This record gives sequence, structure tokens and C-alpha cells, in this order.
Amino acid sequence: MKFSRHLIALLIALLFSWLFFKRDVGINLFIFDIALLSSIFFLSKEKLQSQVVRLFLFGVFSSSFFVAFHNSSWSIFIHHVSVFLLGGALAAPELKSVASIVVSAFANLALSFKEYLQTRIPAQNPDRPWVKVLYALRISVIPLLIVILFGTLYSNASPWFKTLWARVSQFFYNIFGDLLEMISFSWLFTLILGLFITVYLLFAKSVKSIETMEDEQPDDLPEPRNFDLKSVSWKREYQMALLLFGSLNLLLLGQNILDFTHVWVGFTWDGGVLKGFVHEGTWLLIISILLSAGLVLIFFRSELNFMQNNRALKILAHVFIFQNVFLTASVAVRNYWYINYYNLAFKRIGVIFFLLAVIYGLYSVYLKVEKRKSIYYLIKKNSVVVYTLLLLIGFFNWDTIIARYNFAHADTAFVHLKFLSTLSDKSLPYLDQPLDKLIDVKQDQELNYGRDKYAMSPEDYHAKISSRILEFKQEYRKRDWLEWNFADWRAYRKLNSQ
Repeated sequence: MKFSRHLIALLIALLFSWLFFKRDVGINLFIFDIALLSSIFFLSKEKLQSQVVRLFLFGVFSSSFFVAFHNSSWSIFIHHVSVFLLGGALAAPELKSVASIVVSAFANLALSFKEYLQTRIPAQNPDRPWVKVLYALRISVIPLLIVILFGTLYSNASPWFKTLWARVSQFFYNIFGDLLEMISFSWLFTLILGLFITVYLLFAKSVKSIETMEDEQPDDLPEPRNFDLKSVSWKREYQMALLLFGSLNLLLLGQNILDFTHVWVGFTWDGGVLKGFVHEGTWLLIISILLSAGLVLIFFRSELNFMQNNRALKILAHVFIFQNVFLTASVAVRNYWYINYYNLAFKRIGVIFFLLAVIYGLYSVYLKVEKRKSIYYLIKKNSVVVYTLLLLIGFFNWDTIIARYNFAHADTAFVHLKFLSTLSDKSLPYLDQPLDKLIDVKQDQELNYGRDKYAMSPEDYHAKISSRILEFKQEYRKRDWLEWNFADWRAYRKLNSQ
């Protein structure tokens, strides 16, 4: 099985070099992931029983599919993150927290290659010539690469050493020049990168200390031993908590009533810029929500959970959490008004997903108070939810969504031409608007929003998009089929039909 594992790793690395050598990311990533994930299923089937392994397998597969579908920068980023986390999960499938798996993943970066090298050269028959050659290569390649690295650094730092280094380089080039010209170093680098990724997953390895780091981390709070219910210090902390959460609930109730009357039902836009209303107010409210959750965790860290007659404190904490959920919803309403008058943008979309994570976080804090859960439980659950939301963001072609939405609402909301002109090529069919329409939009916006001397003119916007369309068509015709993705293909067809 060791032989087959090494052989499969080499074959997949060769596949990687063919798929990605001098090519951009597209459907080639999906093809590579199918081969790699199939190998994991074949070689590490027993590890697939782990829920986190299955989660990250789904993350890698789904994100690579959406790279082939709409090829957004975020889908590519979250794919690489998923591969990194999958390596940590394969190294220690017993782990359940994403935070612990990150630790395992960093360790696996080194341990997987150690496992690969140690099992590559068999201990038996060490006198065979090919074994000796492999051993010599293994102990000489890394020192040679380090020597070349330091030699290059010294040559750039000292003009005298640069002359010496050039002579040394020329000497070896005279000997090995013909061989070096036969080798494509860019292809070799691509092959090594593919082997690195393959080994990282197929030879995933951890250490006992990492594998067992969660063994003593229970989901439920352990009841403290020798807890003195009559202790003056705990009674004082309990009284302080009652006073604090009672006061904060009254304060937060006032904030929520004002938000409901001025943001939810009584909001009227006076024509001013909403940036301060949303950006400053939103982040201050989010900070207050996170601080509120922190206060609940501090007071319900241990003994207060087990005090008799603590129901009043729990009710106050539950009300406080619920009010923070309402406050989170108020932030969402602020963001809604911003989008309603100023259209979509990446940060406004990001706020929506962030608030979803905050709401789940508050729900998990509620569970901690009600069911006496541990901090480890909160980290485990919230880390999975955050990863899932980040993965979900990559399922959508946001550039196209923004372009279509913003021009569809050009008569009711502000259209930021300078921002739209920077969206990716896949949105070009929707960014390509008639000049007369752009001029009409500009006139309406100056009437409703005032003149902005820094705004891009309709003429400059139209010229820039027209130039980008021409460049995109020329570049797309030169692409290899392995660089194909559905969004660019659809954009190219739409632009040719317009």
C-alpha cells in the first residue's frame, strides 16, 4: 500500500503539472480535485467517518465546482483554505473544532513530507544501487537549494561576491548547461507544487499531543468541586451581575426602542450621505454586541451556573441576549436602507453574512447559559458555522449580481460608476450600458444626491468598459480549454451577441 500511495502521489503531481503549467485557474482545478479527492477516498477511506473530514471534503469539492462555474477570487481563496483545513482534518480526524484543526494543519505542513520521505526509501535491501541514489538525492537536494538561496542573497548584497558567484555559476553552467537547457524550471516548480499539495493530503500526519488536545475539553461545564454556596465573594459577584445585567437591559431597551422608531418604521432619508449612519453606527453597535456576549461569558464562566436560586440572573441574561439579537437585526435594517439608496457593494454584502454569524453566536451563548455549555463548545460550534458561511459566500457570482442589481435600480439608488468599472470581466455584459442611459443616470443622481467632483463621468466609464470588452474578447480567444469557466464563457457569448 505504501508503494501505491507514493505512485498515486507522483501521478497526481504529474497531472497537476499538466493541468496548471502556464495556465490560469478554471475547470482544471475541478478536474484536479476530482482526482485528488478520489485518491483520498481510495487510500484513507477510514478517515471519512469523521464529520470534519467530510465537511472539508465537501468544502474543497463545492468550492472547486464554483471556481469552474463563476471563477470568483473569493471561491478560489476559500478553496485553498478548504484544502489547508482538509489536510489538518486528515492528519487528526478525531478533532472537532476548526481552531484545533488549524493547529493540526500547520503541523501537517512539515510532518506530511517527513512521512513521505521516511516511507519513500525502504529500509530493506539498502545495498541496492537505486536505493543509494535516492538516499544521496534526499540528503543533498535540500542543502543544495539552501546554498543557492544564500548565494543569491549574498550576490545581491555585495558587488564583490556577485562577481565571484557569477564565476561559480558559469563554471557549473559549462558542465551542466546542456542538461539545464533541457529542463523547464517553471514546469519543475509546477510539478513540485503539485507534489507538495498531494503529499500534504495523502500523507497527512499528526502527533499524539495534537490528536488528543481536545480529549479533556467537554461540551458541558463540569460542576465545580467544594463550591461554597455561602461564599461572600460569589454572593457579591452574583449581586453585581444582577445589577449589571438589569442596568444594561434598561439601557439596551432604550436603544432598541429608538432604533425601532427611527430605523425600522420611522426612517426617512433627507438626501444626505448614509455612510456615517451605516458605517459608524453599524460598527459601534457590532462592538457593543460582541462586548455584551463577552460579559455573559465572563459571569457564566463557572460557579454562577451552579448557584441555587440563580433563575433571576439567567432570565436577565436571556433577555439581554434577545435584546442583542434585536440590535443585530437593527444593524441589518440599517444595512438595508444603505443598499436601498446606494445599491450593492461587497462590504454591504459582507455585513449580511457577518450578522448571520453574530446571530448564531448569540444563540450559542444562550445555549451556554441555559444548558451550562463550555467555552470549548462555543468555539467548536461557532468555528464550523463561520467556515460554512465563508464557504457559502463563494457559491455566488457577486460581481455579476452587483452589476445587474445596481443598474436595474439606477432610477431609485445611487450608481457608483467608478466602483462598477472595477468589477471582473464576467460582469462586462451587464456593465456595458448605452452612453445616453449613463448620461441620464448621471443627471438624475446630481439632482437627487448632489454633484460629486470625484465621480467618474459617463463618457470615461463608457470608454473604459468598451476598452475592457475589446481586451477581454482578445484574451478569451487565446485561452486553453483547461482554463474554461462558465461565467466567462457566458459573458463572451453575450458580448458577441450584443
